[in-house]
Amino acid sequence: RSRGRMRLIWSTRWRTSCRSSGPAKVATEVMVDRRWGLRSTIHMSASISLIRSVCPAVGMSFMAIRVVLEWVGVTVVTVPFFVGCLMRTTFCTVTTAPELSFAARFVELAEEGKDRPALTMADHTMSFADLDGRAADLAHHFLSLDVGVGDFVTVAEPNSFAFVVACMACWKIGATPQPVSSRLPRRELEAIVDLADSKVVVGMDVAGRQSLPLGFVAPPVGDGSALADMVSATWKAPTSGGSTGRPKLIVSGDPSTYGADSRGRAAMIGATGDSVMVIPGPLYHNGPFIWMFTSLLAGSHVVLLPRFDAETTLAAIADHGAEGVYLVPTMMQRIWKLPEADRLSYDMSSLKVAFHLGEPCAKWLKQAWID
Repeated sequence: RSRGRMRLIWSTRWRTSCRSSGPAKVATEVMVDRRWGLRSTIHMSASISLIRSVCPAVGMSFMAIRVVLEWVGVTVVTVPFFVGCLMRTTFCTVTTAPELSFAARFVELAEEGKDRPALTMADHTMSFADLDGRAADLAHHFLSLDVGVGDFVTVAEPNSFAFVVACMACWKIGATPQPVSSRLPRRELEAIVDLADSKVVVGMDVAGRQSLPLGFVAPPVGDGSALADMVSATWKAPTSGGSTGRPKLIVSGDPSTYGADSRGRAAMIGATGDSVMVIPGPLYHNGPFIWMFTSLLAGSHVVLLPRFDAETTLAAIADHGAEGVYLVPTMMQRIWKLPEADRLSYDMSSLKVAFHLGEPCAKWLKQAWID
C-alpha cells in the first residue's frame, strides 16, 4: 500500500505463460487504485474474480476459496483497509507451475516416484512408472493402427487397468478416449462407434472397425519418451444415458492439459501426492471418470473397485487408509442400510472427504453421513 493504492502481486501472463515452456515462477505487479468508497465494490469484485481464475469454484465461500488457494500453493494474506467503510481485500503472491499435457504430467509422476503406487485393484497395484510404461506401449500400438491427433478411440473395458491405460495412451498421441459400458448392447455400441467414427475399439469387436480384445496388453517397445508431447483437443467423449432416445456423445470442450483448473479440482476433494482415493463407480460414467483421473493426475494413489458393493467400499477405505471417496447418493444409501454392526466394524478414521454427485441427496441421508 502506498499513496492510496493497494498493490496486488499477480501474474498477468497467467494463461500464456502456463502454456509455454517459460519459467515456472511468474509474478508481475498490478496496481489497483482505491480512492472512493463508491469504487470499493469494484475492487472487491476484481479480487474475487482473480481468485476464481485460479479455482473456478463459483459456489464456494470466500474462505473456502482461500483454503483451496493455499492448498495448491497460493499464499493469501488478508489485509484490512478503509475506503469509507471497513473492507477486506486480498494480497496474493502467486507461484504457478507451467501447464502440462496429461502425457507430460504422467511422465513427470513416473519419474518422480517410479515405485510409488498409482492404481490398485483388489490385491494388484501398479506404480506410476508401470502405468505410464504400459500406456506408452499402447500409444505406439495405436500409432501403428493409424490413430492420430483428434481421432476417437472407443474404450469398452470394464473398470480395470486396461481401461486406464487405454485412456492414457490416447492422450499420449493427441487422441480422445470415448468410454462406453462393456455391457452395452451391440446395436447401441455400433451406433455410438459410427457416430464417433472411432479409429479403434478397445475391449470389444465391432465389424468394420479395428478392434483390440478385452484386457489387451500392447507389446513393449521401450522408452516412451520417444513419443512427441501431444495435447488432445478434447480430453473425453462419454455418452449420455440414453433416457431421451439413442445415447449421444458428450464431447468435452477442455483439452488434455494439467494446470490451475486441474489442481483446483484436485484440491477440492483433497487429492494430493500423499492421499489415497477410493473410486467405486463405473468409469464409463462421467463422474467417476473425471474424479478418478483428477486424483491420478494429482499424484494420488487411486483404489478402483471393479463394481460398487457397499461393504467392499468400506473395506477398501479401511484397508488402504483412504482420505477420500467418490460416491453418488444411491451408494450412500446402500452403505447406510448395512447392518449397523457391519457398518461400524470398519475403521473410517482416515477418511477426510466423502463427496457425491449424480443426483440430489436426501437431507436426512446427508445429515446421517455428516453425523
